[in-house]
Amino acid sequence: MQIKKGQSLVEVVVALSILAIVFAATVTLIVQVVNLELSARNRTEAVAIAQRYLSRNIKALSCNCVLDSSLLVQDEEVDDGYDITSTAIYLADDIITEVESSAAKFVKVSIAVTWSDKGLPNETYELSQIMRLKR
Repeated sequence: MQIKKGQSLVEVVVALSILAIVFAATVTLIVQVVNLELSARNRTEAVAIAQRYLSRNIKALSCNCVLDSSLLVQDEEVDDGYDITSTAIYLADDIITEVESSAAKFVKVSIAVTWSDKGLPNETYELSQIMRLKR
């Protein structure tokens, strides 16, 4: 009876194949986690930007009895590649019907923040608030 020394070539190839599959799966998982973290960070930043700009617009409109769209933060691009769009829609008593600013009882102020993640399609986060006008 002969005692076997070492591993056969087939055993070594099978072991290396298993290690390669495990390594490839691990690298893929790490890449997905990093992309997910980047996306979450960008969304969090977009929410903070939207809240900051919405607050600014609400403050500008509430301090002025005469509604003027120039009070709103105009479309602009923030340093980190976020585009900001601001809108104000004047509403009647029912908060559904859009009217001229002179007949409005409410205003819906919206901020839309748009950004792109690593060549993926643009993402947009929109934040709105309806406020009663003081006249």
